[in-house]
Amino acid sequence: MANPPVDFERARALEAVGDNARFVDLLPQLREHKTLPAEKLAVIERKALARAFSELGPEAGSDALADVWKALPKSRQRDPALQALYARALMAANCPATAERQLKRWLHKQWSTELVAVYGDLHTDPPTRAYEQLTQWLRERPEDAELLFAAGRQALHCELWGQAKDYLQAAAARDHRPVIARTLAELHEKLG
Repeated sequence: MANPPVDFERARALEAVGDNARFVDLLPQLREHKTLPAEKLAVIERKALARAFSELGPEAGSDALADVWKALPKSRQRDPALQALYARALMAANCPATAERQLKRWLHKQWSTELVAVYGDLHTDPPTRAYEQLTQWLRERPEDAELLFAAGRQALHCELWGQAKDYLQAAAARDHRPVIARTLAELHEKLG
């Protein structure tokens, strides 16, 4: 069996010592040399990006998060899983307006249930803004379970109990994930 390529060994060492910045810098080389299968590299890349965002902490501003994001190759910036990480980092850093703009732009270019799920967690000012956007998307995609679930969660934020119940029930009828059933049960309990 051949020895693993030097880039792979260096990547493992950087990951082991937690040198996230240099590890992320090495990702393009690993991808170019096809050192690892694309799926494994994507998982490693997601972990590295999540670690980079968490190292900045919730006090990081949108500019610091954007610097990490912009360091990724453009081709990787189109990955919905990485986009979701970036949007959640913006939300954790109390930059929901920036997260919302990014999510809307990405969803306009390429629909992704992963990004819809993140949009469902947004806390916008006013709270009805995210809800209204989701209901607008529902006109185009009325059977999308993730979109229904997101609209239900946003209706809860807006204290629109009847709409929340309707959206959550519709989502539960299309998707049997426990989180949807739990959210609906919590609403029923709140309503008595």
